[in-house]
Amino acid sequence: MQELSSVRANYWAKQVEDNILKGKPFPDHFCKALERQTFISKVITPKGITQYVPDRSTVAVDALKEMYSHFPEQLSIILSVNSPINIKMTATRKKKTVNKKAATIKQVKVKFRVPKYAKHIEKLIEHEKPILLVGPAGCGKSKLFYEIAKKAKKQIYRVNFDGGMTPDAFLGGIRLRTVKNADGTSIQETYFQEGPVVKAAKEGAWLLLDEIDKVQPEYAAAMHAMIENVRNPIVLNDDGGRAVIPHPDFRIMATANTLGSIEDNSLGYYGSSPMNAAFLDRFSILQVAYPPDEVSIVNDILDNISLSEKLVQVAKLARQAMGDGQLNGTPFSTRRLISWASTFKYLSNFDYATELEILGRYTTAARSLVESFIINVFGNKWHSFTEIPDASETSTVVAEAA
Repeated sequence: MQELSSVRANYWAKQVEDNILKGKPFPDHFCKALERQTFISKVITPKGITQYVPDRSTVAVDALKEMYSHFPEQLSIILSVNSPINIKMTATRKKKTVNKKAATIKQVKVKFRVPKYAKHIEKLIEHEKPILLVGPAGCGKSKLFYEIAKKAKKQIYRVNFDGGMTPDAFLGGIRLRTVKNADGTSIQETYFQEGPVVKAAKEGAWLLLDEIDKVQPEYAAAMHAMIENVRNPIVLNDDGGRAVIPHPDFRIMATANTLGSIEDNSLGYYGSSPMNAAFLDRFSILQVAYPPDEVSIVNDILDNISLSEKLVQVAKLARQAMGDGQLNGTPFSTRRLISWASTFKYLSNFDYATELEILGRYTTAARSLVESFIINVFGNKWHSFTEIPDASETSTVVAEAA
């Protein structure tokens, strides 16, 4: 049987200590995992009483000892459940358990806040100007273009620039296919399979060049003509020099985390390379930041303004540390905040959600620094959050966390 990691061992021991031993209801969708990791089942007796019933047979105990061989303290907590425990199903709890809205927790929806500068971006797109949005990862640059395209009822073809980019994935390339003749015989022929750039140009769709600060020089040079004027023909050398005349509705937009400064590697933007002035001159460039209303965005998920403010406060402390050169690694983006809040809501366990979405992304030294920010904001008892409180309970939670 596979051994557990320290994180998972602590997680299940905490669930037993904080929920099972106290008879608190445990989410039904985690009960199978509970049974696998602790050999404790959630059952309903013939009299209609819901209980936690442990399997403490010799086989089960031996299996637990093997799983938790490196975690004797956690094993002791789990084995302390040696007889059935009644689950306290209060009226409020029953309502939360059967509530269909709560059951669809995976359908977390976050409203996209359109920034004030969006109207200017729309006008530039309308007038065929290529736009480059430069800003930190996960701040909503690509999402804004998708929202504008949705409003304009336009399809977006997206090209992601990374180390694996090939000419085929960009403009297109030669392929081989089998064709049947009229007499039933088959022959093989070559043909040109169009890439996203060509498809967008022909269909009058919009082309999104994502993370263009990682573009290789040969691709940047190939784009000069079409970025300078979206009406310029796209010449396909691999297809006999065929020229594709762009549709009048064809538009080009791009995103980048940086303008290619080498120093930006310290901020986690590995792979960025300097872009020459001739290439950048072909774009209208707007530098953007994280949205100012991050608290509202997180609160869409948590429905608890005080808790949302605290998550955002941790993010801002981490960003400041990165800007000061004290912290390296994964940028603490708005996207990461959304994942943090969502995972907390899914698991009802702040400790585990923080490990999965925040701390697990940093090396030992950086992890300790980020954890100090969490303690600074939430207090030393931040590990104890096991559910998202109702808005009316916010003051109590804040007091307990301080």
